[in-house]
Amino acid sequence: MSGVDDALRTLMSTPVLLVAVDFDGTLAPIVDDPADAAMLPRARRALLLLARLPHTHVVVISGRAFVDLDVRLGAMSAEVLRVGGHGSEFEPGTAGLLDEPARRLLEHVGEAMTTAAEGLPGVTVERKDASVALHYRRADRADAAQALVRLVRSMPMLRQSGPPGLLRSRRGKRVVELSVVQADKGRALSRLRSELGATGMLCLGDDRTDEDAFAVLGSADVGIKIGPGRTRAAFRLPDPAAAAEALVRLAEGRRRALAQTVPAAIDELALLSDRHTAALVAPDGTICWLAPERFDRPALFASLLGGPTAGRWLVRPAGTTAPGQQSYLPGSLVLATSWDDLVVHDALVPVEDGTILVRELRPTRPGTRVRMLFAPRPDFARRPARLVPEATGLGIAGVVTPHHLESPGVVWSIAREGEHHTASAEFALAGPLRLVLRVGAKGEAPAPAEVAAAWRAAAPPLALPPRWADPIEVSARVLRGLVYAPTCAPVAAATTSLPEAPGGVRNWDYRYCWPRDAAYAFEAVIRLGDTADAIGFVDWLALQRMEPAAGSLRPLYGVGGEWPPGEGELAHLCGYLGSRPVRVGNAAAEQLQLDVAGAVLDLMGSLAQLGVPFADRWWALVDTLIEAVGSRWTEADAGIWEHRHRVRHHLHSKVLAWVAVDRAVRIADHLGRAVDPKWPQLRDEIAADVLTRGWHAGVGAYTAAYGSDEADAASLWVLISGLLPAHDARVVSTVEFVERHLRRGPTVFRYRFADGIPGSDAGGFHICAAWLAEALWRIGRRNDAIALFEDMLSCCGPTGLLSEMFDPDAVLALGNTPQAYSHAGLIRAALVLQDRWDIGQAGASG
Repeated sequence: MSGVDDALRTLMSTPVLLVAVDFDGTLAPIVDDPADAAMLPRARRALLLLARLPHTHVVVISGRAFVDLDVRLGAMSAEVLRVGGHGSEFEPGTAGLLDEPARRLLEHVGEAMTTAAEGLPGVTVERKDASVALHYRRADRADAAQALVRLVRSMPMLRQSGPPGLLRSRRGKRVVELSVVQADKGRALSRLRSELGATGMLCLGDDRTDEDAFAVLGSADVGIKIGPGRTRAAFRLPDPAAAAEALVRLAEGRRRALAQTVPAAIDELALLSDRHTAALVAPDGTICWLAPERFDRPALFASLLGGPTAGRWLVRPAGTTAPGQQSYLPGSLVLATSWDDLVVHDALVPVEDGTILVRELRPTRPGTRVRMLFAPRPDFARRPARLVPEATGLGIAGVVTPHHLESPGVVWSIAREGEHHTASAEFALAGPLRLVLRVGAKGEAPAPAEVAAAWRAAAPPLALPPRWADPIEVSARVLRGLVYAPTCAPVAAATTSLPEAPGGVRNWDYRYCWPRDAAYAFEAVIRLGDTADAIGFVDWLALQRMEPAAGSLRPLYGVGGEWPPGEGELAHLCGYLGSRPVRVGNAAAEQLQLDVAGAVLDLMGSLAQLGVPFADRWWALVDTLIEAVGSRWTEADAGIWEHRHRVRHHLHSKVLAWVAVDRAVRIADHLGRAVDPKWPQLRDEIAADVLTRGWHAGVGAYTAAYGSDEADAASLWVLISGLLPAHDARVVSTVEFVERHLRRGPTVFRYRFADGIPGSDAGGFHICAAWLAEALWRIGRRNDAIALFEDMLSCCGPTGLLSEMFDPDAVLALGNTPQAYSHAGLIRAALVLQDRWDIGQAGASG
């Protein structure tokens, strides 16, 4: 048994495992009547454990028909692959795929089998989609022999009734099967290995037909024969019960092995940006996320969402698994990851024709040994990665855009992992070494220090207030890094599908531009003295095609102005901490969200106050947005939280409709333009509606939606927007209502009511904590506001980044990262809490 266990241990940590098992005689003991066969409970448990592990696939491959396997496996069929007919049936209805000669031959085979079994007790015929089997397990020796003699006599006629070589025969345990397709278990497993990208395979079987499967196993695979008999398998177990126990041990060991590859905590990830796309670097020196060329493109490295098999680039000192210390070079998003004997500087280089990622290695003492692993996986690992040695490093074959890794002097070892290649190297580092990954780009690859200097030169000086200046500066830098430079459209976050709850389904793609989120972020940044991106963003919005059906501006756009792709799922990726599905695209693009105009006009009003000239197309945008608000503000919508299963008259949406008209009137006054006489009337009408219908007397607060008694952090906007003054008793009671029902420790939940999506938020939203801190300050509870804000700061990661959410119970960052809303909220709250939010005070440096 120890030999089997040693072999199983080699499979426990293989990147992608395929477990293939026969049914009768392996999962289920052999019985006289095949209809009575039942899987052992321990075997069932083991298969389910394995099938539910990431990067682990289970297939039951049997001589039984596919539909019969479905019956035998029952509910497990949803999680376990099935292949019937000894490898010929990958799905039901294979017979319908046979050509006419094969169908005719199959009919003749069935007739011959029926004749062979006629009048012989215990001899039965089983018809399948592409074969017919003669079973004689329950017949006595004489009847079995007679049936076989009859069948042998019919063989010459059968071979002549079909194309040469089409008829294939197989012998099993007291069964003979004749097939009309070129298939066997070996061919089937080779096909599955290729499709699934398996790097290791376990095959268990008891029958002669399983020898075809054992024959295709390689050096990284394990074959186990169940029961007696000659075999190609390297190992043997006595019976199905022993096979079940071996499968249980494999499942438990693989679960432990996979647990050791837990991804970095979300708040420990560091951002690289070239203002076209982003990469994320874990403290262990792994680039675990990179979508080359543009934020919303398919990833080349996605181990953050799919584990090691989804692509990564590791650089660290050899012989250690300890994380390094990470920090940014001053004023930049160039990252330094430091160990005792090695420093790695990582930078994305701003270029126009693709992506350049530079990793510069500097030993702190000569001879430092370095370990590197380069495992690109194009298109979220859906496209094979074939590495080709080149004079200067490595190339990736089979991709449309050229991919090259320049690694001078590095000797790579290339290994095959399923359909992909992985390169590894270990060597002594005598001096600095610069590694350059190019995707399409051909220009110079400057040193990271030069990239950092370019970051500082390109960014305007910021008017930072004295208190909390460092986190404010980092947040401004992160927001700048999330902007797509060609259009000035920022993404909501750099990632997709980082979960709102570990293991949950609330996983969304935030690599698009939400005009509401973008306007809120720029509203904060311009008060620090950086207006360039905000101006470019409004100019870009003014050029977008207006969509009256969507409230003029859509809820979100591709960063190039495109309609975002439809929401899809990457079923082959296991997700961060098993959180599936992994999504690309965002269905919120189809929603009606009536708060978009208010956020955009709030930003435009602030720019007008700062003296930014208004082009004619800007004023046309103002006019178009107010026209849309006037025609649609009375409608129910999906709201700021993008509820997917119902629309309501959300309070926040109505408040932002008021903001839109109020700011439009102010912009016109500031610019000396004539105000449409309908606008002040519309503003008053919306305000009266909100203040009357949004108030819930039963709970004494403004609530989530008209008629609702539920708390919603977005209701704080009755104060933040200026609709009501801070001294109004209704404002104070609303702030207290939100604090009482939604605050927990350093964070504030959006809401706690059921929203129709499975599961719930495990944490609060940083943006909501920022709103509550601002509200507390404005109603006079200044010490409480500062305490909450500093609690919020404690949630920042080592490099100052904030994700979307924070679970105060598990002390765990959640959601996509870094999140523009979170960093914008931090800047806004910091300025409000220092009385520096008003435009006239923003430039003070104190």
